[in-house]
Amino acid sequence: MPSSWMPGLAELVFMVIFLGFGLVALLLPVIAFWKICAKAGFPGPLAVLMLVPIVNVIFPLYIAFAQWPALRGQTAPENAPTRQKNNGLIIGLVVGAVAVLMIMLMAIPAAILLPALARVPQPARRTSCANNLRQMGLVHKMFANENREQLYPELSDEPGRLMFSWQGSSEFRDVYPEYLTDLNLLLCPSDPGGNLAEELRAGGGPELLIDDHSYFYLGYAITNDREFAAFAEAYRTHVAEGKEFLDDLPVPAGTGTAGGDVILRLREGADGILFGDSGDFGRMARAQSEIPVMFDRIDNHVPMGGNVLYMDGHVEFIKYPGKWPMTEETIAILESLDAL
Repeated sequence: MPSSWMPGLAELVFMVIFLGFGLVALLLPVIAFWKICAKAGFPGPLAVLMLVPIVNVIFPLYIAFAQWPALRGQTAPENAPTRQKNNGLIIGLVVGAVAVLMIMLMAIPAAILLPALARVPQPARRTSCANNLRQMGLVHKMFANENREQLYPELSDEPGRLMFSWQGSSEFRDVYPEYLTDLNLLLCPSDPGGNLAEELRAGGGPELLIDDHSYFYLGYAITNDREFAAFAEAYRTHVAEGKEFLDDLPVPAGTGTAGGDVILRLREGADGILFGDSGDFGRMARAQSEIPVMFDRIDNHVPMGGNVLYMDGHVEFIKYPGKWPMTEETIAILESLDAL
């Protein structure tokens, strides 16, 4: 369930300053023109027109050139009409300029603050996104614990669909709906792509919805740019030949998982397979906290970056560019694979 957003102290101060400044900027021209209209003989409430965009520029000009009812019937020197018009023109233009200036001054903090305020709910959405990934971590764990080799769901063999295949091979049960029951878990709350539930109601099935709309799933134990580049080459070969991603992927020596010659499929106990021979038990303990399972598209959040789900179930937000998988090299290759 999405978290509710509560503004922090800084956001409240910004909003109070912005609203106070805006209120002053709106009221000053209205008060000034109310006085001018009253002295000129026009109804004071006409000053409310200063709150209407465009009209607040035309209205001062009208007041400047119109005959003022308050001056009608007065005897005055010969040059009085000219002076009256000149005075009216000056007053109208000055007040009009003040009104335009106040509007411009109000636009400056608006231009500065509105983008910041628009991003305020991002932490809540990011938290909700992280919760989605944690739930997906449980889905993968349950799936792995109920099959013989403790493998995670296989990667889809459809070109460019970097997501697990919702229909398992003959050895495994289907991911959906056996383990994944809520397809909305596959949609990041900050993703501009819309609500998956709406597509589902419109007739879209899991074959449409279980895709990399918001998140990427690789299905293999990869921890750095070199391993991912090797994976990408093997991926292109596999999809070109129409093969399924059922086994470990052979790659050139030294470019595989942990410097081996294969990219291992994600599986429970991968830490022992990777580092058991080395006797580095500390490395074994850290392995599951370093191998990503799923992660955001980099444009889902502000600032750019994404939540990353690791094998041990924890989720971490990484700014882009940053540590793997949010590196420039990996994201560039990922986008090329996504476009297949």
